[in-house]
Amino acid sequence: MREVEQGEVRGWLATVDYDRDTGEATFSGGRIDLFNKDKVKGHSCLAKFDPSQDGVYLAGANFISNDTNYTNVSLPPSRHKLIGFIEEDMEFDHRTSRLDQINRFFDPGRMGCVYFFREQNPRKVITISRFDPQLLTSTPEDILDLDMRYRSNSSPILSDSREILEKVKATFKSEGIECYEMERLDII
Repeated sequence: MREVEQGEVRGWLATVDYDRDTGEATFSGGRIDLFNKDKVKGHSCLAKFDPSQDGVYLAGANFISNDTNYTNVSLPPSRHKLIGFIEEDMEFDHRTSRLDQINRFFDPGRMGCVYFFREQNPRKVITISRFDPQLLTSTPEDILDLDMRYRSNSSPILSDSREILEKVKATFKSEGIECYEMERLDII
């Protein structure tokens, strides 16, 4: 089987085929490493590709969703955005969370930061990174400007409000960018 070169799919969001009997994942005829493949329920899933550290070959893809509405997806980083819903039982503290803590619930692969909108204060966005969270003034309607300003195609948007996530989706959709919701890793 051929190696899938990272230049072909770096940062892409795509439907990946999965053989539950062999545990093998494939994309475009090539075998890949699929992280969190135990979460795949059927014969395919939505995954985000990240390049290897050396930048030569594809390191693998990160499980995003089993949603059957997400079939035949193949989008470059500039045409998609990952979003996630923070539920009450997730014990998510926006004041102290870091990127590694977010990976307990979602696996968006490499990310520069995460934008988090709180239902209690929808006119402010919290930027979560490897460092202390920062509070920025932004609304779901103008998150696109903030996102482009910080060149963060790989920065997911999280919220504890479905209503806010719908506004975020509408904002990105108006610019031809599709939003895809990440599934929780801890309950699948």
